[in-house]
Amino acid sequence: MASTEKKFEFSAAIRGYHYYERYWNPQESEVLKCTHEFGNVFDIFAIKTCTSNGETVGHLPREISRVSKFLLDRGASIQATLTSSNYRRSPLVQGGLEIACKVTVKMAGTIKNHMLVEKYMQLVTELYVEPKEEVVLGSFLIKSREAIAQPVASKKKNDKGSAIPKKKARPDRDIRTMFLPATRTDQQAEPSRPPKENESTIVID
Repeated sequence: MASTEKKFEFSAAIRGYHYYERYWNPQESEVLKCTHEFGNVFDIFAIKTCTSNGETVGHLPREISRVSKFLLDRGASIQATLTSSNYRRSPLVQGGLEIACKVTVKMAGTIKNHMLVEKYMQLVTELYVEPKEEVVLGSFLIKSREAIAQPVASKKKNDKGSAIPKKKARPDRDIRTMFLPATRTDQQAEPSRPPKENESTIVID
């Protein structure tokens, strides 16, 4: 009795839409074939997503490109089905746009292939996490602007003669004192004291 086909699905995104939007009009439920892209100078394991006519329109997240290539080299088929026709912000530091999708991985039903897909499922869960809503919407940029603007507003208020006194810098707050050993002169080590009654004070003109 033949084993059943092993299948795994997870949510991800097609990255690079900011580049491919010039000639690609994504449609919801559109199915893209995922294959290894030879000669990619940015990622030697890059997995490109292609339309039905073989045109490249993006890539799977780089976090899972290496493990995906490993599975493709062993006979797996990977496809991405768009879950939206709208783009979203990429969580990458360098920015960019991406299209949400559902990735489907299939392998022939053998015991070895079942084990490979199980391991792939584990690695994808560890390596890739869908971005949070505030990252997608870009609200973190708004929060950053508010945080930067707040100290500036307070400074202007003080400059206009506010009743709030300005804090003076304290020498013990100098960060260098946290790393350098304290050195004291003899004069600092022994503070001056008033002369006793029997001691005479010598005054030099």
